Formats: sequence, structure tokens, C-alpha cells
Amino acid sequence: TCFAASALQCLRRATALTAWFDDIDRWHNSARCEEKRNFCVVCEYAKHLERATASGGAHSIGRLTKDINKVAKQFRRGRQEDSHEYINALLDAMHVAFLKDLGGEKKYDLRTQETTVIYHTFGGYTLGTVKCM
Repeated sequence: TCFAASALQCLRRATALTAWFDDIDRWHNSARCEEKRNFCVVCEYAKHLERATASGGAHSIGRLTKDINKVAKQFRRGRQEDSHEYINALLDAMHVAFLKDLGGEKKYDLRTQETTVIYHTFGGYTLGTVKCM
């Protein structure tokens, strides 16, 4: 899970995304997800941010790795994976979840689909950079 931990640390530093999650209940029906008891990547990421803020240090990643194949079907728990691929899969899963909140992907044209917080934050692209210190 080291690849996921490093990826989630990077995403936590995306201040626009993290700030947006401070008001998640305004944009996402978390109560509905809890009622259905299904895995919801948006709810799990929100819980991850809450745990990270509360602990100020080490904390459990939770279902974002336990149910990793629900974040990306090609990922398997216990296998080493690529952090960049995990970030892309996580962001894509959140983007799809936000569109579902609005009625589904097929309901909107591509231009409208680009209005989710994921597109506002990342412009539809992620770029991986390694900085050696």
C-alpha cells in the first residue's frame, strides 16, 4: 500500500481539491451512500481527509486500499502498483461519481462533463514529476 499512501499524500497537497472536500455534503449525498453501504470513492476519500487532518500524522488509508479493485479494476490488493496510475484511477473514479450525482455521464455532453471539481482542479490532466533533493 506504499504506492497508495504516497499518491494520497500528493493529492492531499492539491489544496483546491482538499478545500472542496471540506464542503463535500453540499455537492455529494454521503448519507445516501452510507444508507446503501456500497463502496463510494468520494465518501472514502472524504473520510481519508478527515482522518489525515485529525491525526496530524500516520493514519489508516481505509477502504481506498482495502477495496482497491473498486478504485481501479486492474489493481489487486497486496500487489505493488504504480502511484501515478493509482492517482489517475482515483481521480477518474471520483469524476464518474460526481457525474452520477448529476444524473450520469451519458446525460451530459463532454463540455459539461468538464465542470466537475476534478476538471477544475487538474484541467483533465495529471503530470508526474520526481524531484530529488
